Amino acid sequence: QLQQEEPSCNTMLRRSVLQMTATIVSRTHYLPHRLLSSSADTAIGFIGLGNMGAAMASNLLKANKKVIVNDVNAEAVSKLCALGGVSAKSPADVAAQATTIVT
Repeated sequence: QLQQEEPSCNTMLRRSVLQMTATIVSRTHYLPHRLLSSSADTAIGFIGLGNMGAAMASNLLKANKKVIVNDVNAEAVSKLCALGGVSAKSPADVAAQATTIVT
């Protein structure tokens, strides 16, 4: 009778990361649709406004959604504030104000 070896810590960690990633992907698959169909009083927070975050936040502002933004780049924040976004002082401030957070 062959004995199976216990999986190493690295193997268990890889499995755990893959399971968490699959869960995150499955839960956020329809996120853009849910954000656009959310009620007018829903605040959507963005922590980080890189290439994707800035474009997503901009599209939500064009759809008349309330968007709270925070980024280390003040210029990125000011561009979205000019479109109607609300600047947050910190990521914690975004979390305190927003119903949904995109990072």
